[in-house]
Amino acid sequence: MDLKVAARTIRKKANKNMRKEDQVPAIVYARHIDTPIMISCRRQDFVKLYRQTWRSTPITLKWDNIDEMVLVQDIQIDPVTNFVLHIDFLGIKKGEKVATDVPLVLEWLAPITKTWEARIQQVKDTLHIQAIPKDLPQEILIDITGLENVTDAIFVRDLVIPSGVEVLDDEDLSVVTVVDMSWVEEEAEETIWAEVTEGGDAAATNAEWWEEKTE
Repeated sequence: MDLKVAARTIRKKANKNMRKEDQVPAIVYARHIDTPIMISCRRQDFVKLYRQTWRSTPITLKWDNIDEMVLVQDIQIDPVTNFVLHIDFLGIKKGEKVATDVPLVLEWLAPITKTWEARIQQVKDTLHIQAIPKDLPQEILIDITGLENVTDAIFVRDLVIPSGVEVLDDEDLSVVTVVDMSWVEEEAEETIWAEVTEGGDAAATNAEWWEEKTE
């Protein structure tokens, strides 16, 4: 994945004008780079590329006959326009291990949800891993077909990790749990019964009052 970039100045006014021209200011940090590199890129090019990848996918920045492999470290988004305002890139080397987060994605259907008495809750969305760039996965899939009871859960230690990838998160962290929803149905039934009972008592009271008045 290649992204064409250009060198830029660090003046705020220049960055403001840059954004008006659909350019996004960015910076590259790396252990093998003495001074952070100030760059810019076309907003549309970055958004299109980022939608095809994720933060764990290496991107090659190309400018002035220079190729620099990076990962997206951080993105600043305008809360009103939802436009990308600034990007932090982390420079990496091909054979050097790098730590990053990859998304956890649920797949298939859990048998417990067929009873309507439970729902699946994903309590961890990403996994912190370490690997050389070529081994970094875009995502890690979680098979939830084994969740059959309300006491079932999936932990970090249960995940299927690709070869060459080291998990940095605690293996005892829960990733997916089952939430018991049977109490919701019971509470709804109790509410309905209470309303019916109250309605019946009111009707009986009104009937008694009418009988007294008509005697």
